[in-house]
Amino acid sequence: MVFIIFIGTAGCGKTTLVKSFGEWLEGLGLQVSYVNLDPGVEHLPYDATFDVRDVVRTSDLMRMMGLGPNGAMILAAQFMEERISDIVKGMMKKDSDYILIDTPGQMELFVFRGLGPSLTRAIRNVGRAVAVYMVDAETIHDASEYLVIKLLSLIIELRLDIPVVTVVNKGDLVDLSKLVVRIDEIKKRLNLKRDLLSDLALELVDLVFKYERASRLVVISALKKMGLDRLHDLVLEAFCVCGDLT
Repeated sequence: MVFIIFIGTAGCGKTTLVKSFGEWLEGLGLQVSYVNLDPGVEHLPYDATFDVRDVVRTSDLMRMMGLGPNGAMILAAQFMEERISDIVKGMMKKDSDYILIDTPGQMELFVFRGLGPSLTRAIRNVGRAVAVYMVDAETIHDASEYLVIKLLSLIIELRLDIPVVTVVNKGDLVDLSKLVVRIDEIKKRLNLKRDLLSDLALELVDLVFKYERASRLVVISALKKMGLDRLHDLVLEAFCVCGDLT
């Protein structure tokens, strides 16, 4: 049993990828469970095996507590954390090869508060877990932005204490052929800027590349179902201890 936790900012395509990737896995003859952990979502394109809205909804909290959307999400996350054991049991009510977990669009609530670490601690006791950090291709424009993505991926891995793989979604909408991904090229581009932020980024480059998990940059399109085979390879490789997987 493998838990795959999809993480990313609002609008990056997590929910669409959960649906597309789940259908792709089912096409291989595998059993898939779909989990919604967003208590504020209004519509799901997949049939959830477990839906956290059966436990808590932000709309109910807003009405009953007089909270705004952000306050309701924070309270809902605390409520979910307190009931994490029951939530994990709910995820496992169906015997599956893969359990795909769709997290809230407010990535910071999941990663930087207690909910994400509590969830990964609980599911490590019953199966293997990997996080897929999704990046919107339209937000990547230069070497410094790519460095930020790699740094965030490392931070997410440190917070959740599980393997993290990074994928760039919406690759069908932009030309990423010129994206700089090698450390020497990143340094070269940053040196051309010659400003304070670039100097800071240069100091971070070696540190990030030293400690981040070695893997390829995989570009996908959740909507067009492009690159899902490469995503699957990344997930499997995340558990490999055989060395550099770039």
